Amino acid sequence: MKKILITLTIVIVVVLIGFGGYYIRSRQGTPATDTTRETGSLPSDAGGTNAAAQNQSIESSLLSSLNSISQNQILDYFVNGENDYSIIKPDGAVIKISGGKEEVLSNGPVAGITSASFSYDGKRIMALVGGGSSRVKIEIFDFDQKNWRLLPNIAQSPVWSPDRHQIAFLSQIGQSSALYTLNVDDLRAKPVEITRIHQEDMILNWVSRSKIFFAEPPSGRWNSSLWSFDMANKSLSAILLDKPGLETIWGVSSSSASANAGLAITSDISGLGGRLRLINQGGKEIQNLNFLTLPSKCTFYNKPVAQNSTSSPASSASTSKTAPAAKTNTTLVCAVPRDSRILQNNPLPDAYQKKSIFTSDDFFEMDVSSGNAKSVFNDPKTGVDAEKLKVFGKSVFFINRLDQRAYSFSLPQ
Repeated sequence: MKKILITLTIVIVVVLIGFGGYYIRSRQGTPATDTTRETGSLPSDAGGTNAAAQNQSIESSLLSSLNSISQNQILDYFVNGENDYSIIKPDGAVIKISGGKEEVLSNGPVAGITSASFSYDGKRIMALVGGGSSRVKIEIFDFDQKNWRLLPNIAQSPVWSPDRHQIAFLSQIGQSSALYTLNVDDLRAKPVEITRIHQEDMILNWVSRSKIFFAEPPSGRWNSSLWSFDMANKSLSAILLDKPGLETIWGVSSSSASANAGLAITSDISGLGGRLRLINQGGKEIQNLNFLTLPSKCTFYNKPVAQNSTSSPASSASTSKTAPAAKTNTTLVCAVPRDSRILQNNPLPDAYQKKSIFTSDDFFEMDVSSGNAKSVFNDPKTGVDAEKLKVFGKSVFFINRLDQRAYSFSLPQ
């Protein structure tokens, strides 16, 4: 009898444990979809009605709190001093928007455009055509002539000069590559060879008139390095070597026309997430930032510093002859994911570049010299995944990855 009681007790305990486990699993299975959405990934039926409804909701909320530049999907944009917008669409069409009216400058089409970028003054567009199994070709759009021109040279990693209508690019020569520059306004100009290098598959960043940075493509799966090339004395120096997931952007000083600060991310040892730092031209850390975003979601700009206007009539008369240059502070603006786990739990920048994750961002501004940061746009009802940030006048502009349209908001004064 005692053995029977013991056996029954064991059976009852096992049944209770099994039932409890089933109950817990059923409870845990319910919010799995919510967790996926919190990490920023799109639902598995991204092409279906749920995603469409989600995008419609996002777009309607955007219009209530952000300024929309155009209803078109775009590759890049520029805003001039008169607040006229210039945009290029994925099919190569170029449109100017002034006073809310659109003027089509070029219907295109330029087939196979993979990316596009404006010159420093917005008067030229460089479009990269092709890629993959075919070589990349360069098309230049001239706003004065309102036409496209195909450059005869096959180039790698072309990039605009920061202050002229010139491009720099790499071209394969035997077992090495050569760095060239080309004046795109001179139809008879030929590429000028600057130097030979032995690295392949490099990304160029022309940060000042005499300085170009060479970077290896970023990935959390391998180490990348960054070099600085001085065009005046033809010298190449290492800035950062063998850093996993290394990706950078650089600011330009209005006074010296040189990159005086950079933003760099490196992946964690685990291969997930990363560390964001402000660095100088030599790669030394200025400040370790306590938030995580990608450099591609940030931009530097020179913010005017308010100055006291109190002066005597005599001093006003003397300064009218030679007005002092306006003082500015190098300032960083970033779109930062509201849910930090989106980036912390994924390989960077790979997951973001492959669009396997998306974010919902707030915007922050940081004074580089002081390290002081503040929120400049934070609307819980607005969901944007911002990239290609630019500052024109007193407004921040960006492209929303969720709909490929451009928006803006005014910086608080």
